[in-house]
Amino acid sequence: MCIRDSIGIFRQKQRGMNYVGLKVLVGRVKAADLRSIAALAVRYGNGEVRLSPAQAFVIPHISDRLVGELAEEPLVKQFAYNPSALYKGLVSCVGSDYCNLAVIETKSRAVETARVLERKLGDTLKPITLHWSGCPAGCGNHPVADIGLLGKKAKVGGKVVDAVDVFVGGRSGPDPKLATKIMEDVPCDRLPAVLEMIMPYHTREKMHRVRGKAVPKGTGASKSTASGNETTGLTPQPLPA
Repeated sequence: MCIRDSIGIFRQKQRGMNYVGLKVLVGRVKAADLRSIAALAVRYGNGEVRLSPAQAFVIPHISDRLVGELAEEPLVKQFAYNPSALYKGLVSCVGSDYCNLAVIETKSRAVETARVLERKLGDTLKPITLHWSGCPAGCGNHPVADIGLLGKKAKVGGKVVDAVDVFVGGRSGPDPKLATKIMEDVPCDRLPAVLEMIMPYHTREKMHRVRGKAVPKGTGASKSTASGNETTGLTPQPLPA
């Protein structure tokens, strides 16, 4: 199942134009980098920059003539358009660093956990979303992730430690579904080992199964005279790297 995260290089509806989505790991970015991203948008596009819930910059209106040159910019190496499957789907709320509601620190833990999983699992992971929320407010959108983590405090061995509840099977979009909690009070220092046993066996195709639906009348969809199948247009596809 394709997840529209806008990270990558995609064609726009306008002929000869493209948009580039750059991943900002857990949404942490410096002011100087923001200015540099704005400068790239002016140089290669029309000055417009959009933000994605997947914690990414989207720079639209880049011509075919310039898209290759943009892909070679140093900042595009830093905020990659082609991150690994795990980094691409990694999202985190602000956490206790800057939010007085958060129960645990999330951003640094999210990056640290992802790096351990990258070393352990490597390229074996399929596309997956891993969202961290530091409190029940759920600003990391953990209920709509493949794997969602909700921060909390738990008593383990007589000590109060940072921990998470683990949710799986969430999704957003036209057929949304809330994730199901499968584990409670998992200490954060043991979390990489727990996720290492879950992530290779997560099957998005089964957990996110969507039944086929008829195309409503009046949507402009046309029927193919050759096969009789309904066609609804083309989905933008990534350009070759």
